[in-house]
Amino acid sequence: MTGNFRMKAVFSILIVVASAFAEVRTDSKIPTDEERLQGTWKMVSIESNGELEKNDVGKTLTFHKDKLLLHGLDTACTLKLNPDKNPKEFDLIYEGTVFGTVVVKGIYKLDGNTLTACYPNSEHNQERPKAFSGAKGRKQALLKAKRAQGKER
Repeated sequence: MTGNFRMKAVFSILIVVASAFAEVRTDSKIPTDEERLQGTWKMVSIESNGELEKNDVGKTLTFHKDKLLLHGLDTACTLKLNPDKNPKEFDLIYEGTVFGTVVVKGIYKLDGNTLTACYPNSEHNQERPKAFSGAKGRKQALLKAKRAQGKER
């Protein structure tokens, strides 16, 4: 009988411990894409019309809340994400340009410390890309960037 009691006690303790671990897992929050983007990223490649844009390699993108500061621009752009679409979508809003407000519509994906974005490569093309490509004739650019700090979020 004491062996049976010990077994029931051990089993009860295991259930309590397992419940505590299950509770911890459900309370942990998965970071949003906006949270994962925060910080500085370094451009590793940009392909536009089938050609690599070597002048922009090494430049930085800095994300802070819903703002994006592109290396070489004095003002931050507003970034709106739609992670529920497939592929995920973004709108990059430049205000106060000589053309007024300009909205660049693109798609993106995040894979650990790698950001891939595809967007129109001309102000005359306002169509959101449907696939990730910077190939000739696509009228879009394909950007790849790595987190500058190397710290995954």
